Amino acid sequence: MQNYHVILHFEGFRLLLPQHNIISVEVIEDLLFLKDNETEAQQAGIIGWVYLERQQNPVYCLSTQLTLAQALSPQHRVIVILQIAQGLFGLSCERIEPLPAHLRLHPQPLPNCMYVPDSPIENAVIYQEQISYPTTAEKLADYLFP
Repeated sequence: MQNYHVILHFEGFRLLLPQHNIISVEVIEDLLFLKDNETEAQQAGIIGWVYLERQQNPVYCLSTQLTLAQALSPQHRVIVILQIAQGLFGLSCERIEPLPAHLRLHPQPLPNCMYVPDSPIENAVIYQEQISYPTTAEKLADYLFP
């Protein structure tokens, strides 16, 4: 079975995810921003909601430091809906880039100076002379929502 991957772009930071983790890609205009009275959602890092199959799903914005941002980045144009065991959640990003099916990825270990305990990123991949960081939706969710 062929493993397909996509790159999510965040202001120069690139996350590499298995394509099967992605349920849907929505335009940023589909984002319903939080209302002022949704303080609990704000405290959880949610920036808004997107509906998929009549279900409201939280949307988050990542910083380039892989933390939850408090507001939508103006460069973000799409929302990637990710599937994890607990349900669905969305991440806003600039764009997504599908990788060619025939591409063979060769992960390289991170240098010790880049190691962060419990990080969802354990290695790096060079593609088109740029570094991308492979992870999965589950690892990302475990890191962001401990």
